[in-house]
Amino acid sequence: GNNLGRLANIASIPSPDEVKKFSESFDYDLIMKQYNDDRITAVHKHAQVFLARGEIKNAWLLLLSVNSKSRTWS
Repeated sequence: GNNLGRLANIASIPSPDEVKKFSESFDYDLIMKQYNDDRITAVHKHAQVFLARGEIKNAWLLLLSVNSKSRTWS
């Protein structure tokens, strides 16, 4: 499937507040361990999982949260 097309199939992009709430509760360390990858690659891989499940909003939230979390991650 076309992941960009799936991402485009959303009424509105999540708000900064939604992204902040998501990033505060999502376990980034878990997906980094799960995929044995750096944070950016792990986020992209997990966003693909969300898209495959039809969880478009969660995929957006995860992708957008990278920018909000990148300054605080080691």
